[in-house]
Amino acid sequence: CAKIATSPGAVEEEEFDEEEFDKLQEEESDEMLGGKINLAISDCGDAATHGHVSGISPTFVTKGKKSVVTGTGHLDTTVTDGSFDFDIKFGDMSVHKCTGDICGPSKCSFPMGTGSIVYHGLNCPIAEGDVTMDFDVRVSRIVPKEFETLTIELQSKGSAGNLLCAKIATSPGAMDEEISV
Repeated sequence: CAKIATSPGAVEEEEFDEEEFDKLQEEESDEMLGGKINLAISDCGDAATHGHVSGISPTFVTKGKKSVVTGTGHLDTTVTDGSFDFDIKFGDMSVHKCTGDICGPSKCSFPMGTGSIVYHGLNCPIAEGDVTMDFDVRVSRIVPKEFETLTIELQSKGSAGNLLCAKIATSPGAMDEEISV
């Protein structure tokens, strides 16, 4: 007869390696991906806002893969500097916030490795006229459908004043196997 006594040991917290996580997800076959998430953008700026959004492309991202998303719009003045704030909401509750410089690249990682947004940055100064903003968007393939419906509020301010106000609404899209014919 033997007795074994156990006791809790020290718990070592591992640092989350987002690049390795993304690499593993990209290696999954398309049949294993969790589908698509729809994107719809709307402008929430007023008459004092210098920039207004006109579109987003593509209008969906594929879970488990990097998607390059481009926002388009128009500026009514030259912009030399500015910052932006992302507020990601589930219903009325803010679940994550990020800030960055509009003139340089920045990354916003979502909680628990559920994804990220990498903003490419703009080459300041930005002349008055049409503008495009590029983002790399990654959403984990394991994000449950219940969390695919979010609102991302984007606001930007600079020395020229209010530069941008946009809302991106996300919603569950088609599963990959539903759209392949």
